[in-house]
Amino acid sequence: MTPVFILLSGVGTFFAACIMMSTNAQSLFGNVLRRLFNRVSDNKLACVGISTATTAVIQSSGATTIMIAGFADAGIITLSVAAPAIFGANIGTTDTALIAALGASSDGWKYALATFTFVGALVTLFSKKDKYKKIGGILTGFGLLFVGIILLDGLTGDYCNEIKNFIGSFTSDGGLPTLLIIGILITAVFQSSSVVTVIAIGMIGKGLINLQEGIYLVIGSNIGACTATMIATWTGGKNAKRIAWMHLLFNVVGAAVFVVVGFVTGICGVEYGEMFNVVLPKPEVQLAAFHIVFNVVTTAIMLPLTNKLVHLVTQIVPDGPKKDKSDGKPCPLRYVNVYMLRTPPIAVQQIRKENANMVGLAGEISDASRNIFCSGSLTGLEEFRNKKGQFDCLNKEIVHFLAKLSSMDLNREDSTYVTGVYGLARDFGHIGNDAESIVECAEKYFNSGDCVSTFAISDIKRLHDPMRELCEATMRCCKGTDINSLKRVYECRDQIYVIADEISDAHKKRIRDGTCKTDFGAEYLLLISYIKDTAYHFVRIAETHQKQHKEEQRKESEESEHRHQ
Repeated sequence: MTPVFILLSGVGTFFAACIMMSTNAQSLFGNVLRRLFNRVSDNKLACVGISTATTAVIQSSGATTIMIAGFADAGIITLSVAAPAIFGANIGTTDTALIAALGASSDGWKYALATFTFVGALVTLFSKKDKYKKIGGILTGFGLLFVGIILLDGLTGDYCNEIKNFIGSFTSDGGLPTLLIIGILITAVFQSSSVVTVIAIGMIGKGLINLQEGIYLVIGSNIGACTATMIATWTGGKNAKRIAWMHLLFNVVGAAVFVVVGFVTGICGVEYGEMFNVVLPKPEVQLAAFHIVFNVVTTAIMLPLTNKLVHLVTQIVPDGPKKDKSDGKPCPLRYVNVYMLRTPPIAVQQIRKENANMVGLAGEISDASRNIFCSGSLTGLEEFRNKKGQFDCLNKEIVHFLAKLSSMDLNREDSTYVTGVYGLARDFGHIGNDAESIVECAEKYFNSGDCVSTFAISDIKRLHDPMRELCEATMRCCKGTDINSLKRVYECRDQIYVIADEISDAHKKRIRDGTCKTDFGAEYLLLISYIKDTAYHFVRIAETHQKQHKEEQRKESEESEHRHQ
């Protein structure tokens, strides 16, 4: 059992290393990722480059692909933009294997680079700032890659022969295609082609497999890596499923091309291993180079076929019949999905857009409630109930998403923001309840058979415009598109309060003059208080987001000044 324990320890170390580097890099470089994806355009090569850089930073093509799926499902990017971004993600994931191969090809460098585990642990242990702790985590993960390779060095003599015989028992009958299937299955378990490729590099360095066998493991690993996306998007929207199919088709086409070419060249007596032996001396580096060539060549093949690929996946996952959004059924979150939790910095960015969307919905149900009162009838009541039900459902879904997001490894700024917006569910709930109360006031009065005076209706209509402006200014605060938005929020709130006080005074005068019934007078004053309360909660939402945006601007300014110095 000793060689089995050593092999499992090495594999586990590789896996832990990739997780540590990916998790800490995502948290540390979150703002970089946001800026990169904000620059996505219709330029296909630019999309490939941005996605390649993003994946190289976060060390996970699966995380990038799932993030792209979330963007496409939310309608933030089109499928034509998403496709080349997926191609770039496959290229970007090759950097981990290349670094590991370069270090593993030399015993001296292997041990030297493994000491980064010690350096990273010291940085994490003694650093007080969260930023340096993340850097320490990345260094530790980087060093662990080579600790895993050193562990495999413990397999010597008969142990190596035992493992080679064990692997040979699988490939003796089926040959290299069997290794391709093994690569698919192992990667489906680990959900990371980088881990499997690094494991193959370590095994090649120890002579457990040859280069040709490692190449077929890597080809299989690229297909197996698609399982993470397929599983993550299983419950997503149609565009998310289409992205998963794009990812799978990209790797299947690449695998088919390289297997066919390998079969043809094999008949001619030339194998892939011999081709790379001519250019590169070390088998570890040769395998990492093949991984790069595989993804670059497949991208070159698929990039001109982007539009055909988009058409194909839309046929595989058709649009289907359009659903009526006013059918009373809860609608899903628009900008975030559960699988975005794989990339917490992007999830934080998207939850801001989700909150802006919630503000827009809050404005709609607030307007609808006042319109029901001013219309003098309950004809819009059913539509209001449907919107209110969707609004309440979305509010609960955001709370559930934030609860999961808060448990992730976030940087200090994102953690502060998530904590702040977590409490906004109560403000959204109050806005919904205020709208419901206004409708109940109208319903109670209309059912009594009395008519609302023209004075009361005209007074409430005076609040329509400032309430809508308040909603729009609050949305801008959520998005951070206008630094003067909060000032406009305060102006609208003050205007609403002044008008509400004037309306209250005028209504009290009508009660004293006997032109309005006392029973309705109390309900009307309550209705005005509900509108004022709605304005108050809009202001709270705006203040929470504007405070966060100012903090981010301050930090970016400090970083810019530091770089300038």
